[in-house]
Amino acid sequence: MPGILCALLLLVGCSSSANRSLILVDIHPGGVVVDEVRVEATPTGGSAVTQTFPVTGTEVVRATVLRVRRLEQVLPVEAPWPPIDIKSPEDSHDPTESGLSQTPFLSGLEMRVAKGSFRTPGPAAVWYRATRPIVDGAPLSPLMRAAIAADFCNGTSAVLDFTKWTFINGDLTLSLAREPVGEWILLDAETWAGPDSIGIAAARLADRDGYFGRAVQSVLFEKR
Repeated sequence: MPGILCALLLLVGCSSSANRSLILVDIHPGGVVVDEVRVEATPTGGSAVTQTFPVTGTEVVRATVLRVRRLEQVLPVEAPWPPIDIKSPEDSHDPTESGLSQTPFLSGLEMRVAKGSFRTPGPAAVWYRATRPIVDGAPLSPLMRAAIAADFCNGTSAVLDFTKWTFINGDLTLSLAREPVGEWILLDAETWAGPDSIGIAAARLADRDGYFGRAVQSVLFEKR
């Protein structure tokens, strides 16, 4: 969660007409750095904006947003655009009504489960809606809402018992075909576990208009 908060801070500062097509968040100890923002040109005519976030001089999080030049053109009708095939938030159920405990970690979020369950290991599809701003005075954009929801890939599609295992993500990557719209973001997620302690959690991201991107996390499994 601290990592995605840093990405949200970076998105607040990325005011541009360009599309943000890729968001990367790395959570790791690194060398001694200062709080800095770096902007680099890309071959596609856009730019990559990277910000490091130190704690007592040591880098703990690095967030990068790739801004791609937007062209005013219409693609041929043959270009695939997958329709949404999951129930709407209104037709999905509130997980708190079926016993999911409220914790500070989930405060500020509304959730509606469209497929699967938080209590049953396996793939699941959940709608998320952030209900309060992250940065005082900065309203939540649909892109920020998508970044918040994407950070729940591993929890949405847990394959092991919450009470016996932890599965913390060490990074988060969002790849977007377009920018999202609206307040509700769907996470259609699944987790793949390797034979020991490493796995990945991934999800298709959608809004009411359809799918718009994917999110992937590297996950570390540990016994509590």
